Amino acid sequence: MNVPQMIWRAIRSWSFSVILFFGFAHGCILMHGQESESIKDLSQQRIKKTTWSAAILPGAGQIINKKYWKAPLVWGGMVWCISAIQFNQTNLKNHRTDLIALSDTDPTTEPILGMSESALLAGEAFYQEQRDISWLALIGVHLLGVLDAHVDAHLMHFDVSEDLSLTLYPPMPSPNFRSTPTSIGIRWSF
Repeated sequence: MNVPQMIWRAIRSWSFSVILFFGFAHGCILMHGQESESIKDLSQQRIKKTTWSAAILPGAGQIINKKYWKAPLVWGGMVWCISAIQFNQTNLKNHRTDLIALSDTDPTTEPILGMSESALLAGEAFYQEQRDISWLALIGVHLLGVLDAHVDAHLMHFDVSEDLSLTLYPPMPSPNFRSTPTSIGIRWSF
């Protein structure tokens, strides 16, 4: 046997393996795609509704998913972030007011906190940074609530039964095919 024949034989066997593999993969995809389109559409609509509800009104996605215990967690996280924003904003305002009072030439203006200018500058920078971080935390809590509602909506129809069997069927022929394509099937049972 010469070299071109050996190469041709290797290409034929390799291409047969590739065709076999893609035929098997196509069969698996066809079996997965046989789920009713109306069920998919309803599920996708429910997921969209849940995600948008959670984005508009915090905690609504958890209530729609019937995970009632998660809604107070979302609300509590948001309340905590809002209170942190208010606390840091109040302290930032007090530090700025004292800085203005120190630089003011009016003798009737008195500082509230009674700190030195360097301490007031350091406090102002600290509370401004903490206020900004609190805003980011509020956005993060809201996004986590939306993400949680979205993932829960996706997992509502997830099969969690004890049955771990895997059954693969051969691909169903398309109406355009005149004969059934060659395929391989595997069946595992535990």
